Amino acid sequence: MLRPTVVSALLALATLASAQTQPAGKLDSTPDSALRIIDQIKRADYAGERAALARLHAELSVPAGDKTLASRVSYWRGFALWRRAINGFNETPTPSDLADDFKAAIVDFDNSLAQDPTFVDSKIAAASCYGYLLYLNMKDQARMQEYIEKGRPYMQDAMTTAPNNPRLLWVLGPYRWTAPPEHGGGQDKAFAVYNHGLDIIRKTPAVTDPLEPSWGEPELLMNRSWSYLHQTTPDLKAAQQDSEAALAIVPYWHYVRDILLPQIKIEQIKRADYQGDRAELQRLHAELKPQTDDKFFAARILYWRGFALWRRAINGFDDSTSPKELEDDLNGAIADFKDSLAQDPGYVESKIGAGSCYSYLVYLAKNNPPRVQELIQHSSPLLKDVMASDPDNPRLLWVLGPIRWSSPPDHGGGQDKAVDLYSRGLDAIHKRASGAPLDPTWGEAELLMNRSWSNLHRSTPDLKAAQKDAEAALVLVPYWHNVRDILLPQIQQAQNRTN
Repeated sequence: MLRPTVVSALLALATLASAQTQPAGKLDSTPDSALRIIDQIKRADYAGERAALARLHAELSVPAGDKTLASRVSYWRGFALWRRAINGFNETPTPSDLADDFKAAIVDFDNSLAQDPTFVDSKIAAASCYGYLLYLNMKDQARMQEYIEKGRPYMQDAMTTAPNNPRLLWVLGPYRWTAPPEHGGGQDKAFAVYNHGLDIIRKTPAVTDPLEPSWGEPELLMNRSWSYLHQTTPDLKAAQQDSEAALAIVPYWHYVRDILLPQIKIEQIKRADYQGDRAELQRLHAELKPQTDDKFFAARILYWRGFALWRRAINGFDDSTSPKELEDDLNGAIADFKDSLAQDPGYVESKIGAGSCYSYLVYLAKNNPPRVQELIQHSSPLLKDVMASDPDNPRLLWVLGPIRWSSPPDHGGGQDKAVDLYSRGLDAIHKRASGAPLDPTWGEAELLMNRSWSNLHRSTPDLKAAQKDAEAALVLVPYWHNVRDILLPQIQQAQNRTN
């Protein structure tokens, strides 16, 4: 995915123009080994196999004699490193060799253009690489200007000679997304670019020469899916449809299968949670399953499966759900969190989720002391482990708050202690660096909600503070059923009684 923050750098590289697409040259013969390696490069890109892309780049040699053939082979050499770098943005921590890959890819694209100056796909790819280098050097004004000056001619020429090239439109879409309206930008303009690209590529006759780039349809679907997910008013159904359409073309595409599509389903889960839609949470739990052998991503997908049942149970406390059904949801969530920890034993978010579920089971078993003690023995080690390793985790502090609220002072509890934890969590969440793809970032709205509830129910209620926090939570999540339809009316009723 061409990140919008990255490709907005193309604003300095691009100037709109219009012309007709340049026809591709016809190649008569290619060594079988080169064709085999090129096919492997394309597969390794979709699979996110960065080591394989580096190896295949080294194995693919440029033949002498035929300039057109040499140009295309050089393009695919550059493609391997271009995509190796782009795939690196999905890794945590971000690899340190991305700039080296982009620079080496540009050398290959320039070699391609030296053999065939009309080959527009090498211009598009080189311009994209300069855009990424610009992004990687945002703190170095001199270096930024250097990359602007070097990248602009490639983009201008591509937009002049081949404005309907689907791969150019794939590169331009994120620029349109982030550019201001006065520079031709806007979310609607990005969608128009993707729609145009898909229309063009579907009407274009199939490319029969395996050396000529023909990729673009799944990439345009992927970018449009990402855009549906991140637009001002997300369209999660359309986002899912485009991701699934991309996977129908490339079923093994790591980014779409293991990152983008799960992100869409995660947003669906979060929306159903805030809306209090327990039936939808159950459906989404059944639908979200890891499709990868990568333990890192599997652990996070399993976390969100557990999250769906965890929140289904929490929402059930607000209606007439039976204790047995609540217990089943909580135990199901614990099973998912345990499966997550089996994939990544150090994943604190699954420890927090499981620890919270055990705490709710303690509440449900309050009339059964032996069962309470058994559950505490399961919960306590999980939460203590996170308290030692990640004490300022906002989601941990959200979970610990109710425990502090109900614990006696001689066990570190008290109403003030709970409110302090929520305030500490709100301070921490703004200082916390973003995590890996699929890592949870929720917490701010939840901490505001809990602090609002606490100010409503403390011994000396602070109704003004309670209302302020509830309204702040609704600014973040305007459709939150619990806050909008339950908590805020309770605060207003208390204010009416006081008045």
